[in-house]
Amino acid sequence: MTTTAERIPVLQPLSTGIEIPGHGRGSRPGYLPATPRTVLWGRLPCADDSPVLSINAGESLWIDTVSHEGILEDQGRDPVTFFGGHGVPSSDVLHDAVRVAAEVPRDPLGDGPHVVTGPIEIRGARVGDVLTITVLDLELRTGYGIVSNRHGRGALPVEFPVGGSLDPVSILCTVDAPVWPSGGASVGGSRTNGASGTGAFPSVASGAVLTGSIAAGPGDRRRVRFPLRPFLGTMGVAVAGTERAHSVPPGPRTLWGETEELLIPIGLDVDLGEAMRQATRGAIALLTDAGMDPTHAYAYLSAAGDFAVSQVVDRVSGVHGKIRKADLVELLEEPGVGAWAPSCPATGRRRGGLRSTPRRRATATRQVTRGHIVLRDKTSHGNEIGERYAIAIASGSVKVRTGG
Repeated sequence: MTTTAERIPVLQPLSTGIEIPGHGRGSRPGYLPATPRTVLWGRLPCADDSPVLSINAGESLWIDTVSHEGILEDQGRDPVTFFGGHGVPSSDVLHDAVRVAAEVPRDPLGDGPHVVTGPIEIRGARVGDVLTITVLDLELRTGYGIVSNRHGRGALPVEFPVGGSLDPVSILCTVDAPVWPSGGASVGGSRTNGASGTGAFPSVASGAVLTGSIAAGPGDRRRVRFPLRPFLGTMGVAVAGTERAHSVPPGPRTLWGETEELLIPIGLDVDLGEAMRQATRGAIALLTDAGMDPTHAYAYLSAAGDFAVSQVVDRVSGVHGKIRKADLVELLEEPGVGAWAPSCPATGRRRGGLRSTPRRRATATRQVTRGHIVLRDKTSHGNEIGERYAIAIASGSVKVRTGG
């Protein structure tokens, strides 16, 4: 366990009068608390679950989330007693966590551990629409959190806990380490978008986006069973209609996110290698949709792409890529047009984007000089075209013969 309670005030539910940035003290507009009525424990929402809140595309709201740590059966299902045994005063235990532990049913043999707030309905969203979800802000609700290694999960479930011990062991300590929060939404699963990050997801149920569980950890390093929780976050949601989704990569399983600097293709599978392949295919789809030849996109990813393991916590592993938007600066259009520019959180409208240039069959010679790649494509019509992609890579001159 890690605690910084002396520096971070406890942020109880808004109904207690705690002031939330952007709202008056005790006010409740655009706010979804975590209560026994608004959470699910141990499972994700499905199409048969009624939404606990409905909002319009372009609106934002604050969402409370709570941790399962301290309320699970092997911890006594009593967070006041559990955390009190480690020196946390009862006033610092979240009231909503106490209520969830006491009132929400859970089958420890069949249900998972996580508490999920929602689902939230996006009015007008249809199956096949693309939902863009931006995490606008995140606030820690407590000054303590838990990292646990248990349940036969994680990267090395056979080797840890050491000796295969099933007896709970809790250690309270103070640590000083950077923390990057991440939020999960819709079919995104465990992902790495933090504050100011945007995720784009295919809508799999009319009017519904599934949200709720926000975690924190040191960047891409999601290895141990449970990261730190809980948070209060604010999230903006927009439905990308046909006029704004013309450059969405095809395929219902294509997942991606974006920040101000990055495009983030996502791969999810029980096999980590297949998750990597999915993320790579998604990255190629993003680049080819922006007008790059698939062969060039594949070569670009080899030269300047960056992929990382998102998580190996659950049965489904995750891999995400990082494509720097600055690398594609020569494809940027004028502000106000296109598909891949930073989002306006409140409306989902774009401030610029990548041109959807015609895709070409080509045989290309790639020359790398002074941090730039110059592509000279010979199209099927025999016209030689030169395009420059500003790609930040090492200086030098390398020629690669590629076939399109």
